[in-house]
Amino acid sequence: PAVFVSTVADSGAATVSNLFREMAPRLLANDYKPAFALSLLQKDNRLALQLADQVGAPTFVATCVDQVNTLAANLGYASHDAGAVQELYRSLSGSAERQ
Repeated sequence: PAVFVSTVADSGAATVSNLFREMAPRLLANDYKPAFALSLLQKDNRLALQLADQVGAPTFVATCVDQVNTLAANLGYASHDAGAVQELYRSLSGSAERQ
């Protein structure tokens, strides 16, 4: 994971965001001190889902995001940074050890 992060961050590609450059090292360090808590992301995404429902818009991705957020929150990560969803993926993949 560290090689991937440094390769992407140092690539010079215009598509690499400052958010990636800020968050990726924290995720590598399993630092989930909340910059934006998962519970807030979950709330905002659900508000977007409600609005989309009101206007009849499709919500394919937002529905999947809600499922991921809910599962991660149910694992106890609601008060952690939203990046803690990586622990859900570790859990689902059977990777018990943090990378």
